Amino acid sequence: MGAASLSGWRFRLTISVWLISLNRQPDSDAAPNLYRSYEIAGASHVHDWVLKWGADDADVAKTGAGGFQSNAPCAQRAESPNLFPTQYVLDAAWSNLERWSRQGVAPPKAEPLRVGDAKRGRATLALDEVGNARGGLRTPYVEAPVVRYGAYMDGPGICELWGYQTALNPADLKRLYPTRAAFLAKIRAATQKAVADRRLTARDGRKVLQEAEAVRLH
Repeated sequence: MGAASLSGWRFRLTISVWLISLNRQPDSDAAPNLYRSYEIAGASHVHDWVLKWGADDADVAKTGAGGFQSNAPCAQRAESPNLFPTQYVLDAAWSNLERWSRQGVAPPKAEPLRVGDAKRGRATLALDEVGNARGGLRTPYVEAPVVRYGAYMDGPGICELWGYQTALNPADLKRLYPTRAAFLAKIRAATQKAVADRRLTARDGRKVLQEAEAVRLH
């Protein structure tokens, strides 16, 4: 299928980290409505990368959204911010979307987050043995975790947008990775699979492996 045959088609991509109510639409490869939806395991609406690289405080204030920059009323405000690199997933998603529109190469599909009730996603989200989400678009950060990712904080209003993370306890880390070599092997395998499946770009895959070298386990 060449790029010329795609004229007039609509390509849509949805990236979801919102858990209150998941308004899901099935993926579609049928023209003219070509669609992919990704629900990212581990990600949150507000995360560290957005805070560092988003609009500055003065510009945010002009929009009237200054209150969204503080998690002061939230129960987990003292925890580490959510450091899940959503930007890596976005890199791959945009790369795949470009190939879809120019070359007709369809993007990969991903399992949705596993929830008991899509209208009560937060309350019924299935968690794995260390507390991370089951299902969803998988990355090495949840396939070989060293932290538990919180997709939201508890508290009023804005808290539902703020993510956080907590380090896994030493016993869990020792059980998951008896040796540093075991951890690195698992990260390499998960990264290679994510790149092969086009859930990560090769460039970001290399970043993941570089980051893993700096991780201290026990």
